[in-house]
Amino acid sequence: MSALPLLVAAAVPVLLGLLGSRLAAGLAASRDGALYRATLYVLGGAVVLHLLLTLLDLAGIPWHPLLLVILGIALYVLGWRFLPRGPERMGGRTNFPSGLGWGDGIALFVLAAFTLLALSHWITFSDFVFHWGLKGRRFFVARGVDYTYLARRWNWVIHPDYPNLLPEIYAVTALLAGRFDLSAMMLEASVFFALLLAVAREGLRQGGAGRFTRQAGLALIACAAGAYGIGSLLAGGAD
Repeated sequence: MSALPLLVAAAVPVLLGLLGSRLAAGLAASRDGALYRATLYVLGGAVVLHLLLTLLDLAGIPWHPLLLVILGIALYVLGWRFLPRGPERMGGRTNFPSGLGWGDGIALFVLAAFTLLALSHWITFSDFVFHWGLKGRRFFVARGVDYTYLARRWNWVIHPDYPNLLPEIYAVTALLAGRFDLSAMMLEASVFFALLLAVAREGLRQGGAGRFTRQAGLALIACAAGAYGIGSLLAGGAD
């Protein structure tokens, strides 16, 4: 297992988060915790990436890793210069998670188990093999969304009507890493699971739940999602 694709896979959500942070004024609220803001920024950055890649496709410009990095930096700088800043954090604090407890420990254990199994390829989703990953690899090779390939009448089995955001993220990860690596894509699946848990924890906090309810709720959500994700072999799919 090569380290470079894994490092790139870990870096891509961070880069998306940095890009999405320029949209903080429209995404975040002052009461939002740091992990919840990070989740919003990663998802916001992913949407910006999708729009950018779509514009490149419409202009007939192949995706190139250096071009993507330059455009990403340019968008970040333009956003920093012209977009309004996000709301100030309540009390001027960063709102990092506090009151860690047994529920957080269980959630981290489930996340670690899911990640290890995902990296072993034991729980790779069949849909990753048959369309999400297949399209991601195709886009990586084609340096863009291969609409001609998707439009082939015999390709209905790869669901050409499905949104391209996830395979685009896979393709960009492969472009930056220099090759399409299954373990790297599985690591990104674990990152999205971590974001799901962060949002669940924040929702319980903002809902005014007591400490026991927050810990029990997070543990229950982690165990239910982890059991379903592992038992149904869902790593790498949009589910």
